[in-house]
Amino acid sequence: MVSAPGPENGVPDPERWFDSPINTPGERAGAGQLEAALAMANRGWKVLPLHTPTAGGGCSCARPGCDAPGKHPRTQHGLSDATVDPDTIRHWWAMWPNANLGVVVPNGLVVVDVDGPDG
Repeated sequence: MVSAPGPENGVPDPERWFDSPINTPGERAGAGQLEAALAMANRGWKVLPLHTPTAGGGCSCARPGCDAPGKHPRTQHGLSDATVDPDTIRHWWAMWPNANLGVVVPNGLVVVDVDGPDG
């Protein structure tokens, strides 16, 4: 059974996909990660803060040999903590202003992540 679109059930509303500052692949319209996270959450996509890559290929988690620099959750419960709640999102980015942005993609959708030369 397919759920009706809406942030309350984790299914983004296709009518709202392009009504926020982020409107083309790879574009952040000059917005920072907080603004991008809020825009995605506004579309019904659950978001969460990820660790940040550091100089020399390291990770803000400071684990020696981290095998996913900047690509794993900062929160205690990982993907389970992802939310569309703007207050929680603002709180996270107040604690970690340089956090990478993670998005939980709802079932039935496909995302193509194209990294630039620096990954």
